Amino acid sequence: MVNNLISTYNFNTWAWLSIVFSIGFVVLFLVYYFSVATLKKRIFFSISLVSLILCICSVIFAFQQYKIQQNNQAGIIFQEEVSVQNEPNARADEAFQLHEGTKVKIIEDFSGYLKIELADGTQGWIKENALKKL
Repeated sequence: MVNNLISTYNFNTWAWLSIVFSIGFVVLFLVYYFSVATLKKRIFFSISLVSLILCICSVIFAFQQYKIQQNNQAGIIFQEEVSVQNEPNARADEAFQLHEGTKVKIIEDFSGYLKIELADGTQGWIKENALKKL
């Protein structure tokens, strides 16, 4: 249920919502601080606390959505044939071969190499120019 809520907006929208809620908190707290009537003080204080909680939740949701989007980055192999290596260097052993059009999941980026994972869970390193990110 929480993941469905987080997925309703992208991380940029969650960040903007947190800014709106933080400004709302500041304004409502100032109204609370300068109001004289106790009933108004209670109402504005309660609403400002709700706004603060919503601000904190939206910041957390923004970070979670950013993490989800970074972990789900995919790419397509665009070279005719690519050798996938065990390590991210030119002298590493070849693990297997991939062909043009193969869809891969990008796990990590290191010094001109990308760590990829296939649908069956096989992992390896390829040169960054061998694929295009989606």
